[in-house]
Amino acid sequence: NLDLSNNLIEILKEGAFNGLFNLNKLEIKSNSLKQIQKYTFRDLNKFMPLPYFELDSQRIENLDSFAFNGLSNLISLSISKNMIRILKNNSFNGLKSLSYLNLENNKIDTIESEAFLGLDNLAFLDLNYNKLFEIKRVIFKDLKNLEHLYIQNTNVKFIEVNLITEIKKIKYFYLSNNKLQLINNFNIKDIVNLELLN
Repeated sequence: NLDLSNNLIEILKEGAFNGLFNLNKLEIKSNSLKQIQKYTFRDLNKFMPLPYFELDSQRIENLDSFAFNGLSNLISLSISKNMIRILKNNSFNGLKSLSYLNLENNKIDTIESEAFLGLDNLAFLDLNYNKLFEIKRVIFKDLKNLEHLYIQNTNVKFIEVNLITEIKKIKYFYLSNNKLQLINNFNIKDIVNLELLN
């Protein structure tokens, strides 16, 4: 086991855990993380069946592309209450088992078109309490199994035409407490799985 909790760690660099082949538990709670570099967890791929990982309440500003590559067994990832502004392309690439992603309470105002590439099994995405002005349909093109989507309290004014048709398995879609003025061509009738639109 490796417990790095309650320190002042600011950066997790590429290959930080190289050589720790038998590690079965990793804790990084209550630090001052600002950046997670690419391939930080690369060597933990097959040797550490880490199902849940929390990086809440740090100071993370930057997630490099491929930051979590190597955690292919991860099911749940929470990075809430941080200072992330941009979700870059391939931010979560390599998390092929991930079904739950919590990004609430950050400062996200930009999501690049392939930020969620590789999240084939993601079912739950929380983007509440961020700074998103508009929601483009291309953002969700790789989330074929998404069922729960939360975009509340994010100052959204614009939703791209036919957005919801991009998320074919969506069941619960939460959009309350935004600044929406016009909903155009939402095509709700075409989403056969939709159970709740809030």
